Amino acid sequence: MKTENIRVNGYVRVSSAKQAKDGLSLKMQGERISAYCQAKGLELNAIYLDDGVSAKSIHLRHGFKAALDEVYSGKVTGLIVFKLDRAFRSTGDSIATAEKLNKLGRDFISVSESIDTTSAVGKLFFTMMSAFAQFERDVTSERTLAVMSDKQDRSEKTGGHCPFGYRVIESSRSDGKVLKTLEPDSTEQRVIARIHELKTNGHSFRSIAQELNREGYQTRTGSAWDHSTVRKIVGRVAA
Repeated sequence: MKTENIRVNGYVRVSSAKQAKDGLSLKMQGERISAYCQAKGLELNAIYLDDGVSAKSIHLRHGFKAALDEVYSGKVTGLIVFKLDRAFRSTGDSIATAEKLNKLGRDFISVSESIDTTSAVGKLFFTMMSAFAQFERDVTSERTLAVMSDKQDRSEKTGGHCPFGYRVIESSRSDGKVLKTLEPDSTEQRVIARIHELKTNGHSFRSIAQELNREGYQTRTGSAWDHSTVRKIVGRVAA
């Protein structure tokens, strides 16, 4: 176990007086953190606290921010909490923060969950947790892409702004829900065709914008064409 020169900040939190009575008092958390550091040979720099603050209120948790900032800056080498939910509102949040600490070469310890990256076994366990978290993110992403692709194949609107060159058509489904589909807009499609023609002839995005303005083509908002707007349209069409 690498405990040499490991100096950590502790963090404790309760969100209510009831929580303190139920056995998660600031004092109890602090004592468990101190005992763990002593048993593992870790130097406890300070224990930061947030009293009566919800885990969701990250912007109000000044103690948590101060503890983390010192870890990120390198003033101390790690962060220790008694339990993950004292610092994070979800496992995803805890893993995201721990991943950032890992990239910076910092350590993360949770006493209750037996997570301790100061040891080889702890690092292996955390790596496995991170791998499973990444796997879940990838699976979620694949599912989202599959749904989006299926909607696009049926010309259904997938959210966000309606892309240039199309208009949204709403129709009622048999179940009472509103179905939104995309249909080509003839006027905007002519603009896209002109952009494609100019691009094929070697014009830059800036010169295309200038030519569109000169020829009197309109943007959807009626503003003048600029190179960034042209670039977005070309990129979307190319995709």
